[in-house]
Amino acid sequence: MKNVFFCFVLLLLGLQVQAQDQTTIAQADADKLIELYQLDDQQQVTMLEIQERKQRNLAEIEPLRATDVKRFQHKLRAIHYSTDASIRRLLKEEQMDTYRQARIEWRTRRAAKVKELKEAGASAEEIEAALLELEN
Repeated sequence: MKNVFFCFVLLLLGLQVQAQDQTTIAQADADKLIELYQLDDQQQVTMLEIQERKQRNLAEIEPLRATDVKRFQHKLRAIHYSTDASIRRLLKEEQMDTYRQARIEWRTRRAAKVKELKEAGASAEEIEAALLELEN
């Protein structure tokens, strides 16, 4: 009985540490975007919620990375798309110029990565996986 209780306590501690890591990552991501877009107080709260949801969703699909790569990639794309859509809805018109410029820079980096990988002879699957990692 003591062993079961001890294992349960260790499991809870492990889950708490993982949740703290997700929150820390979400806060760091939110801070970068808050600075980039010069968000007001209400927008800052919402941005943190968006980033926390993203981290929760990423944690939920992580087991698929090893078992079902295609499904993992599909869900990862969906998470990135929905996070991006939430950010677009959050921003005011004057902040959208900065958003559009950031997207142009991201697409430029993405195109350069595709070109680099194609020149190296990478397969379509390898290119797709590299592009998904680039989005993180």
